Amino acid sequence: MAKSSWTLLLVAFFTGVIAALVQFAIPPVLPLIREQYQVSYTDSALLMSLFALATVASAIPGGFIMPKFGVRAIGLWGLGILLAGLVGFALSTSFPFLVIMRIVQGFGFGLIAVAAPSAIGQYIPQEKMSIAMGIWSAWIPFSSMTMFFFAPKIIQFSMNTYWILLISLTLIVILFFARTIPRPMAKETGSFIPAKQDLLAELKNANLWWAGGGFATYSLAFLTFNTWITTVLVESASIPLASATIVPALLAIFAIWSNVFAGAIYKKSGYPLLLFVMPPLAIACLWPMFTLGQTTLLYSSAIIIGCLGGFVPAILFTAVPLLAKRKETVGIGLSMVIFMQNVGGLIGPQFFGSLRQNTGGFASGFWMLLLFGLFTVYACYKIWRTGIFATGIKAKEPVLKDTVLSREA
Repeated sequence: MAKSSWTLLLVAFFTGVIAALVQFAIPPVLPLIREQYQVSYTDSALLMSLFALATVASAIPGGFIMPKFGVRAIGLWGLGILLAGLVGFALSTSFPFLVIMRIVQGFGFGLIAVAAPSAIGQYIPQEKMSIAMGIWSAWIPFSSMTMFFFAPKIIQFSMNTYWILLISLTLIVILFFARTIPRPMAKETGSFIPAKQDLLAELKNANLWWAGGGFATYSLAFLTFNTWITTVLVESASIPLASATIVPALLAIFAIWSNVFAGAIYKKSGYPLLLFVMPPLAIACLWPMFTLGQTTLLYSSAIIIGCLGGFVPAILFTAVPLLAKRKETVGIGLSMVIFMQNVGGLIGPQFFGSLRQNTGGFASGFWMLLLFGLFTVYACYKIWRTGIFATGIKAKEPVLKDTVLSREA
């Protein structure tokens, strides 16, 4: 991978990381927010579920307008909206306003979640795509690990310090994104505008929807777990907040390496069916282990899920550019998958919170994660059946690759 490609990959990756830090800013401090504002389990889940709803609302339009404006413009718009939501959240003094600002953040996150991987899909050489997307797919566990490790330490100073730090990081990544992602020329953007039939072809692309469905249930499980596990351990196991965050942080640490190496493992092994179905199946079966409350089981289950967790997003992110009908509509394909991913994020935390509110316990929520996890297994199987990996990577040259390299020469 050329030096310029690595630079673009790193900037896109850390742009996603900062956005995901904002997404995961709530779970580590959710018990404190519930106590401060005296809200129910169902109401407190709105801070995550409505964030996901806003992401869903912005992801599809972002993918549709990206061919016209380019990933640079969409990414900067998303970062600006995210920054505005953070500032509003930091200044908020009531729970309803917190919810409104989380919706604003979700709108920005949706644009970033489409723009950042689209930059990778457009500018990275196709033969390196599985490795690049494997690295990209670590953005969520890396951000989750960072927040669960450092949030309890930062809030010891004050909650204002917590939000000011996130605002500062967002400002920094805006500068890097604006400086690194190229500004497309007029003739380039014009040639990327897909025709109506191309848009309809992607919307009718069943394989993309299977990838999106797999991502929806995968995201549902992981985002629900990250949202509630701290509360589960604090309330049901009487574990201090700082200690409770170790469990999701452990999962995230191992998931980072899993995401980074999963793409290389798939490529080297020839994309066998076993690696498509066994990781999501094992993960699904491990979710109920968190209802037992034993420390050894908590840590070991988190580590195993982390080790396996990177395989699903690595393969689904890699599949999208290959499943898209045209290279110009890769962004639309990604927006469809991001849309479905956040549908899972919208449903999961709210459903889990409602089950806790209505049953008086957390066990039913974890069995819910098992059931949704089985759908992820089937979706991964359907993607394998398409044969796009068995027949080799399609020769879809990345959009603007030559232009980017020539500009930096």
